Amino acid sequence: MRERVIDMEIRPMGEREAREITGWAYPPPYDFYNMNWEGEEEIQGYEAVFDDGSLIGFFCTGAEARVPAG
Repeated sequence: MRERVIDMEIRPMGEREAREITGWAYPPPYDFYNMNWEGEEEIQGYEAVFDDGSLIGFFCTGAEARVPAG
């Protein structure tokens, strides 16, 4: 069996990452994760996750991480 070592890097999300993530689309009920980036202030507090240099995910913490009730 071959093992793969995952070497992830986490760094603050920039404009390039935000624009790429805007093209990602999640179906309901996960569609609240769809990002509609409109400016730098909207990505404050977001982190981009890279695996071997490729953008593979994003996350945030704090108040920005709260999921709307409903």
